[in-house]
Amino acid sequence: MEKAVDTGSIASTPDHQPAISGAFRLIAAGAILQTIGETLALGASGALPAGGALLIFSSVAGGVVLLWLALWKVTRSPGAATEEPQQVSTAQPIRLRGLTRVGLLALLCLAALWTIATSGALITQHPLDPSVYDSDAAAFIHYQAEDVLRGINPYTDEAGFWKAISQFPNAGATPLRRGQFAGQAFSPDDATVAALLQASAQNPIRAGPEFDPASLHSYPAGSFLIALPFIWAGFSSTQPLYALSLLLLFGLLIHWTPQGWRWQTTLLLLSLSIPITLTLRSSFEVVCILCIVVAWRSQAKRLWFSAALLGVGCSIKQLTWLFLPFYLIWALRQRGWRAAAFAGSICLLVFCAINAPFLIASPAAWASSMLLPISEPAFPGGVGLITLAQGGWTPLFPAWVYTALESAAYLGALGWYSARQLRREASGKMGFDMSAWGVFLALLPLFLGSRSLISYTMFLPILALAAIFQQDSLQHHSVRSPLEVQKGGAAHL
Repeated sequence: MEKAVDTGSIASTPDHQPAISGAFRLIAAGAILQTIGETLALGASGALPAGGALLIFSSVAGGVVLLWLALWKVTRSPGAATEEPQQVSTAQPIRLRGLTRVGLLALLCLAALWTIATSGALITQHPLDPSVYDSDAAAFIHYQAEDVLRGINPYTDEAGFWKAISQFPNAGATPLRRGQFAGQAFSPDDATVAALLQASAQNPIRAGPEFDPASLHSYPAGSFLIALPFIWAGFSSTQPLYALSLLLLFGLLIHWTPQGWRWQTTLLLLSLSIPITLTLRSSFEVVCILCIVVAWRSQAKRLWFSAALLGVGCSIKQLTWLFLPFYLIWALRQRGWRAAAFAGSICLLVFCAINAPFLIASPAAWASSMLLPISEPAFPGGVGLITLAQGGWTPLFPAWVYTALESAAYLGALGWYSARQLRREASGKMGFDMSAWGVFLALLPLFLGSRSLISYTMFLPILALAAIFQQDSLQHHSVRSPLEVQKGGAAHL
């Protein structure tokens, strides 16, 4: 016999099930578009062909819009699904909807096969190979972990930059708009950067200002401390750490998926070739995303654990800091100001505890390193608004203009989220419905920055998926989940 469904739940209305199915289709389409744009942008730096820049920007922007629409479709006000006339869904051509599902499934299957082929080749041909590090950040984290094992403070190891370059020559380094690059609007080509870096590494004393040795340590201490056990154990690469984190993240998302939808979630996750490939090449953002997603999921049951986990994420990369205000506003709405203050204190204590040895030993060096990602005169580039400037579609504005746009967008998103969260309605459901937005909105303003790197936003489809599943977690504490399907029923993409 079927279980009784709470009549106050959104999930109890038959009109809401098409909204959920439609949200899943939007996430799938958005993930495919974003993956296409990011794939085209891989390895592209400096000025871009006009057509290529427009294609990259359109694909990524279109994908993000679809992800946003998916979340909006599920988290709109409780009455929206029931107020919508029945004729809207029935009037849609059934054949067109069926073709859309089949087309999306076919694209997801092709994308998943591509991911399996590329990632499988990476794992089988380059297991534990540090030469496949995708960036200087990945190589520097490895080197900093070795520094700690040698008893050296990474934040004061200025000579370590050139030693790391010699140890990991394929990882390269981030060029700055200084020295012979000062007059260039966009980054020089890779060959020019590699030649100058190699020449400077052979004679570091005579190296110019195009590379900053301080960039060896531009992240909080958690970034290299989590890698420390793997390096101590003798692994030649940090790949196992990030691969395990990715598997755990995917496993949790599949576990949180309602029955009948899990094969679709698995297929969707396998189609995300960019985050999978870059993670296997030791991009460490996956650890932050894992902390953020689990922190959001566990807040309703174990506030202290949730806040501590977010503190761990904040101690790994500054990217996590963007989520903290959204998290605290949600805690304020759900539990009151005392709980929000408690959560903030736990997060701060965990962050300080992880960074304390280095903060106490060299406070100035540690503090300046936290600001390096925004204080260094790095070249503009990425997959956001700046891509249009790279292709000549818009002028290249001064860096402060992009920073102002980015800051205004972040404050606007935070203000909108706060207003919706703190607005108490008689039904009491608005807080639940809008809470999921916090795990998605925090990264969107980065698309307006002068450096909107792929690694910053490549996990957005996963965050959108986690945000939808978040509804299921929250509604179990009040009403039935908007994602809950009837037992034994099949969900359709």
